Amino acid sequence: MCYCRLIELKYLFRVLLYTSCGEVCILFKIALCDDNLVFLDTLKTLLVSIFQKTQHEVNYDVFQNGKELIKAVEHKKITYNMIFLDIQMPDIDGFKVAERLRQLDESFILLFTTHMQALVKKGYRYNAFRYIDKNHINEEVSEAINTLLKKHDNKAQSQRSIEFKFNNRQVYEAINVPENEIIMLYKKGRAVYLITIYSEYMLLKYNLEKYKELIGGSNFIIVSRSYLLNLGHINTIMGDYFILSNGKSISIGSTPGKVNELKLVYGKYRKGMI
Repeated sequence: MCYCRLIELKYLFRVLLYTSCGEVCILFKIALCDDNLVFLDTLKTLLVSIFQKTQHEVNYDVFQNGKELIKAVEHKKITYNMIFLDIQMPDIDGFKVAERLRQLDESFILLFTTHMQALVKKGYRYNAFRYIDKNHINEEVSEAINTLLKKHDNKAQSQRSIEFKFNNRQVYEAINVPENEIIMLYKKGRAVYLITIYSEYMLLKYNLEKYKELIGGSNFIIVSRSYLLNLGHINTIMGDYFILSNGKSISIGSTPGKVNELKLVYGKYRKGMI
């Protein structure tokens, strides 16, 4: 059984849970606002179903009018990561609610819900992440949540630090390096070197497969048996060479099949598919 401890990270979502198993889960606080109780129940049931398939914890607050939502944020000082807001509501419409909420908090993720697609254009000024068509709620809510979680995963990955043991005057010492600062590891003879955006280190003499396993995630690829490259530090491809952020060029492979395979992996990474 995993236990969780709360820590604060200031990107995309405010609170993350790190389990003892090393998994990352977001602690969401989500507000749902709509004057239609049936739709609110449908939306909440759908969200519960989606998040049950993830490791993430979710708390929901439900509002039947915009004034109550504004009151919760303005007077009760409740902070939400995500707000689903109906555009067409009596008394005060969703755009006016969004305008006031944005004055109070710029950071929450806003998703408008509507039957009227003609209203969507007006909502751009409130920095909405998505406009959910109530006629296609299952597909559009699922797509929105999956996209948000993928964005989180990419950011969380870049914030991770990996511990390496490096040779400091014949004594191996530990150093923690943020993943997004690692450009590559490479072999020279039996030695393995770590290249970061700031420095170079001689590491313990593990093979590159072992280091790939140590780093984890899917952002690193082994190239030409001698290099372990961070996909985030590959700037471009020139012919059969990867051009890295430090200007170094690395031969992609010795066979057309391997070259095409690694180019495909890099292409998927650039498109956000990895």
